[in-house]
Amino acid sequence: MENATPKREQMIMMRKSLFTLGLLCGLALALTACSLDGSLKSLREKARTDSNDSVGNPVYTVTFDSNGGTAVTAQTGVAEGSKITAPPGPAKEGNIFGGWYKDNSTFLDEWVFDLNTVTANITLYAKWIAS
Repeated sequence: MENATPKREQMIMMRKSLFTLGLLCGLALALTACSLDGSLKSLREKARTDSNDSVGNPVYTVTFDSNGGTAVTAQTGVAEGSKITAPPGPAKEGNIFGGWYKDNSTFLDEWVFDLNTVTANITLYAKWIAS
């Protein structure tokens, strides 16, 4: 009959190995959330960026949903905190273009191109007024 002590030691070593592996995985995950300057950014914040510019600043995409009007090209590579240029207004038969809005249901939150800045990927929605 085998001695129970070596098996017990093997089990203890296996548990220590699994514990160490778990710590290493946790550390690797935590490190991926750190930026190069050492500041901690949430994974959610990192995920919301399209990419970074050449010096590591986040850049975003502004998408325009014309709500059935003619297509409007997205603006990509927009630096965080930047203002964007108003695209040409779309056209939709039987309607007058009423501006770009952050919300697609109430159309209460209009995007003001001379004032608003881009801080995340965003979709702006065309408001239409029946003519």
